[in-house]
Amino acid sequence: MVSDTCAKSVNVQKKPLVHKNVAVRESRTHLHLRRCLMELIAFLFGHDWVYWAVGKINKRLKIVSSVFLTYPATPAYSTYYVYSRRAKKNKWNPWLIGFFIQGGKIGVIFGINASDEDFYAKDNGKRMKEIYLRMEKIQILLSAPYKTFAGTLPGLFFARRLVREMPAEAKVTVTAVIEAIAKIREKEDLLGEPIIILGSKGFIGRQVRESLQDEDVYPVDLGGNTWPMHLLGKKVLLVNITLSDVLEEYINAGKIWRGMAILNEVYPEPRQETLALLNKIGCSIYHISGMRGKSFPLFPAAYRGGIPCCAVVPSAATEVIIKRIS
Repeated sequence: MVSDTCAKSVNVQKKPLVHKNVAVRESRTHLHLRRCLMELIAFLFGHDWVYWAVGKINKRLKIVSSVFLTYPATPAYSTYYVYSRRAKKNKWNPWLIGFFIQGGKIGVIFGINASDEDFYAKDNGKRMKEIYLRMEKIQILLSAPYKTFAGTLPGLFFARRLVREMPAEAKVTVTAVIEAIAKIREKEDLLGEPIIILGSKGFIGRQVRESLQDEDVYPVDLGGNTWPMHLLGKKVLLVNITLSDVLEEYINAGKIWRGMAILNEVYPEPRQETLALLNKIGCSIYHISGMRGKSFPLFPAAYRGGIPCCAVVPSAATEVIIKRIS
């Protein structure tokens, strides 16, 4: 294992609703109330002098353990928290949107509205550095031991050498994936059966692959390792640690078959159209929704009721939540 702190257990939840637009799960009144509340929180508490004051208290009480930066993987995730005008204003400027409690400690949640496409753009390198330094400043002001980042940000910061060692959130995510794999293999009667890993050369995928070196594992990457066609029709666990939409490419290529179990780690969860295709084929699809904890506001869609693995620091790791989404 890559971390001394392992998830205690795994809880599998059955088939929650997964919508194309995360806002449809609630009334427009609730949606507007939350957005207005986010504006009020940002107005009252989203200031450096407030972070400094809280940090002075935190030095003694040590209750704020981390700051977490998230971003919307889809437009629907953005509209869940704020109005469009706020989203445009804070595309590159981290804004306070809530907090979570886990392991008796508090994590403070910040958001930006930039996307993966923005992060990978070569001309945004300066902005990426500014985001990292801004979160580092907030971390210092709050006297928080950790800062964590959502999605592809940890790997990108590591690649740009803004981070010199494996981030804390990566250790938790790798451990969560390993624990989830073990649970799904048991549940789907796949013990000893092959595992296909999509994205095995990525920041998280590489570490998962190394942790499974004693298993029958087939690493696959776009433009890299070829698909193990000799496994066609056999009992297999497919683990997606690359991009959410990449599953559609393999479906269209005829490389997904009936009876295959799929575990998705990627943020966000697969689109409703993708789930429909997989369901038609006859696959069991599971999604790692995070770890047990409480947040305000609740995280949206498939992450509702938990804390994303990337937000959790090793000392606060609890049980992994896996949801069957099709």
